[in-house]
Amino acid sequence: MLSWLVWRTGSIWTGIVAHALNNGIAATLVYSKPLAAAFGAGTQAYLGWKPTLAGVAALAAGLVVLRFVTPPDTKR
Repeated sequence: MLSWLVWRTGSIWTGIVAHALNNGIAATLVYSKPLAAAFGAGTQAYLGWKPTLAGVAALAAGLVVLRFVTPPDTKR
């Protein structure tokens, strides 16, 4: 996916930002104790599949947004 973003936008920064967002969302959801409590996992650091699915959904939403805000590649 990241290579497609770089190819589609013509900029490596799009892939870098998407990768950072993905890692940041995953780390926040997995290691945040308040979020663990909000998902009903008490103070455990690992929350199971819920944060993974939330991270995937957030990444997919970001890709959809990028698709619609990125102008078509007319050079190729």
